[in-house]
Amino acid sequence: MQKVQEQGLDATKVASELPAFLLDKKPSDSHVEVSLPLGTDLALREQYVNFYGNVRFEKLLEDLDACAGNVGTYNYQLILLQYR
Repeated sequence: MQKVQEQGLDATKVASELPAFLLDKKPSDSHVEVSLPLGTDLALREQYVNFYGNVRFEKLLEDLDACAGNVGTYNYQLILLQYR
């Protein structure tokens, strides 16, 4: 949106030119939920717990980044299917 404003374009006009299926999407359309059974899976727990017994936030951020990439790829594939 900021880029649209910087270029002096009317955001309403730009939005009206987008396909309807892009405008009608809700956040729940891209909802992803993953459970990490850290209490029962010892091998998985080893990956997420550091030497001091604390959560390795860098590992969580890596997984969140991968999940965001998967959601982006999924949405891109939906867009490609709409234009076939």
